[in-house]
Amino acid sequence: MADRFLSGVVWTDENGYARVPLPPYLRRTAPKFRFELIPERPNIRARLVADLPADELTIYTDVPPAKVAWTAIPLRTRATPTATKGRRQR
Repeated sequence: MADRFLSGVVWTDENGYARVPLPPYLRRTAPKFRFELIPERPNIRARLVADLPADELTIYTDVPPAKVAWTAIPLRTRATPTATKGRRQR
């Protein structure tokens, strides 16, 4: 399971949008993220309409105004295999 990296709660406006400013160091810390959005009520759908590299999230809900919990989870990159060219295997 990935570690939680950054999270918060936001209310969408009367049009269903909310902007979440993110700290400028976030992109340098991890290049890619997965975002989880959890609306307070189960009958509301929330989706991410803009994210990094704009250094902010824009969240939209189909029933405004709505309270939405969000979490940014860094995606781990796969390590590249160590080069073995020129090494003798025993």
